Amino acid sequence: MTYQVFSNNTCTTPSTTPSVSQTVTLNADGSVPSTSAVSFTTPGTYYWQASYSGDDALGGKNLPAVSPCTAEVLTVLAANITIAKTADAASVSAGTPIGFTVTVTNTGAGTATGVSMTDVLPVGAPGSGISWSITTPVPGCSITSNVLTCTETSLAAGASFSVHISSPTTATSCGTYNNSAHVTTTNDGSGTATASTAVNCANIGITKTADASPVNDGSP
Repeated sequence: MTYQVFSNNTCTTPSTTPSVSQTVTLNADGSVPSTSAVSFTTPGTYYWQASYSGDDALGGKNLPAVSPCTAEVLTVLAANITIAKTADAASVSAGTPIGFTVTVTNTGAGTATGVSMTDVLPVGAPGSGISWSITTPVPGCSITSNVLTCTETSLAAGASFSVHISSPTTATSCGTYNNSAHVTTTNDGSGTATASTAVNCANIGITKTADASPVNDGSP
């Protein structure tokens, strides 16, 4: 018994992604053993066809046979992972917190597997006072050594997750903070999203002047 996978519904074009043609020997009782596992990594519609060589040449009474092309159809759905990143504000004054929101979404019809998001957080110059934290805990997300990571075993079609991070700022935090987040999957590639925010610092000066100098005795 030979099993083959085709990419068209007339079973005339063998599939190349994957290329499958497996032959098994019938068990002594006439039952058909299972084939080895096949991994489909390319979205599409696939048609399994079984063909039996028969045993009449060996003196048996079973003639060759082929299963209908559309008897067993497999549809492999595609995931489509996207990532977006936004800053809470384009700029803030020193002393106002800064923050970013990262959202990972699967807009495809299939489940995205092995979803992992990594974000190396900007900390500015030494002594900047920037210290990142996750505003609301999100399962699978954490910050270690200024790197935000989120790991989802899978993300169903249409599903998404978001994480918001923030940091206080001080008078030493002046500058622009550029930030890029990256997402990878085991079945649908990767993506990158970038955003930035700026901390503007005041520059206070003070001057003092006398009304007049000198003045006559008795004058204000």
